[in-house]
Amino acid sequence: MIPLKTERVVSLPLAVCLALLCACMSVALSQNRRPDDVAEQPDAHQRAGGGPTGAEYQNTLQMRLVRVEPGTFVMGGGDYKRHEVIISRRFYIGMFEVTQSHYEAVMEQQPSLNRQSVNPVERVTWYDALEFCRRLGDREGLHYRLPSEAEWEYACRAGSNTDYFFGNSPYALESYCWYGANSGRRPAPFGEIGLWILNGWEGRSHPIGRKKPNPWGLRDIYGNVWEWCSDWFGQDHYERSPVRDPRGPRMGEQRVVRGGSWSSGPAACSSWARGSASPFVPSAGIGFRVVLEAER
Repeated sequence: MIPLKTERVVSLPLAVCLALLCACMSVALSQNRRPDDVAEQPDAHQRAGGGPTGAEYQNTLQMRLVRVEPGTFVMGGGDYKRHEVIISRRFYIGMFEVTQSHYEAVMEQQPSLNRQSVNPVERVTWYDALEFCRRLGDREGLHYRLPSEAEWEYACRAGSNTDYFFGNSPYALESYCWYGANSGRRPAPFGEIGLWILNGWEGRSHPIGRKKPNPWGLRDIYGNVWEWCSDWFGQDHYERSPVRDPRGPRMGEQRVVRGGSWSSGPAACSSWARGSASPFVPSAGIGFRVVLEAER
């Protein structure tokens, strides 16, 4: 019963009283919501694909991208010269690899060998990945592209300076990555690539987002599929690479791929490991994630 501003209390029907009580409870609950409960929901502007805002952006295909701020890091390791690199502009990078459903929605075709809508798209050439970025950008009025190799490693390392963003030992890799030792239908000895096949391993890609993220929120940055970068590959390019926003050699025969895949050993899935492939040839082990230009 709710007292009204009259000289007497008016008796209301039971149904009306119950409705008013529920409304009051709803208001009270909304006032007690935790800030992180609210933050988990993209605002209307982001849901509509109105442009990159905030620490995370969700586009019209429900692709989620993470904002990466400018900074300096040490790039390289292993056989590749360690050198300081400056990333001078912020950008957004896909939280996940582009899925088969995302690719089909934009390109109206499905090239993948291991077909499952939530798996990363594969068997796409470097030029296919570029065309996806172009069409997605036209669709949304935004500038999508592939990451440079330096941007990829910067986002992958997420402030770390070790072989993996979780340390120098690969023994935690299974928690973060689908790779040769855990991507098959049967168990495989750690690091023994030859034994994976002899054991009837049957490796394959897996649905995105099932493994732990790196400290900046990126998932499957190691393993699942190699990821195309925009750069031409140069074996010794690090020896003369510019410090600020390096973009790779001016020409070449193969493009850079990073991160390792479902068939890779532990070393190929490290933050510094580099791969290369012909931009014309598709592979069941190569996909990509996108970068979105941020407003300056």
